[in-house]
Amino acid sequence: ALRRDDYSDAGATTNPKVGIRFQPIKEVALRGSYNTGFRAPGLDDLYAPQTVTFSSGAKNDPLLCDAQGNPINGGVKSRDCQSQPQVQNGGNPNLKPEKSKTFTLGVVVEPIKALTVSVDYWNIRLKNQINVLPIDVIFADPTRYAANIVRCNTLPTTVQANLQRCGGLDVNSNAIGYVIQTNDNIGRVKTDGIDFAAAYSTALGGWGNVALSYESTYVHRYKYQTNPSGDFIENVGVYKDGSPILRWKHTFSAAWALNSWNSRLSIRHQSGYRDQN
Repeated sequence: ALRRDDYSDAGATTNPKVGIRFQPIKEVALRGSYNTGFRAPGLDDLYAPQTVTFSSGAKNDPLLCDAQGNPINGGVKSRDCQSQPQVQNGGNPNLKPEKSKTFTLGVVVEPIKALTVSVDYWNIRLKNQINVLPIDVIFADPTRYAANIVRCNTLPTTVQANLQRCGGLDVNSNAIGYVIQTNDNIGRVKTDGIDFAAAYSTALGGWGNVALSYESTYVHRYKYQTNPSGDFIENVGVYKDGSPILRWKHTFSAAWALNSWNSRLSIRHQSGYRDQN
């Protein structure tokens, strides 16, 4: 298969998909695929209005507070230490499209006619991931992300007057006016894992039919970057930068049918994760 896309604001791209299926015996089939992918940034990603609001948690200004939350370099504790900085959210017209490469390899087995079992390995590589750079990442390296930290003394006085953290301050104050957290291409993602599935159905004589199914996903690895040159961060089973990636997800269901009567029981389970402080 071949797909061609042409976007006026994201460029043109051609992406192939190749699949293979081999069945050496009636009860066993081997399968695999390889494809490239492309996701143009949406209109909201590009052009959502940029607004300034408060961040979701209390932070220390990396220039005006030390790690213990004490003011330094002329900082003011009530303003610069353990307070909510303002952040600028919204679209970014300079976004690049996301691109990916994916391959899968699996086997399907039907040992008896009513039972099917499959196992598939998947591997995904994504670059130019569109997301918001976490504020903790920005504050952890204020030199690298200096352009994301906008201080009051760099803004016109008319703008300072409309910002909660700048209003009423001396025009030379170096307090944080706001932190830029608009959409950005924050780096690459590498993830792989295994999908498991099984299905069984049988007749119960005069008692109807029953069908059992099981599906699960095991994520072996989910590593991502917060900037194109940064280190990869493991996210499986750990709350990082806004969310965890769960190691295991399972779904089991049992369905029964007799004439016009139907019933289904479903059980879902997800593994836990280590929370962030």
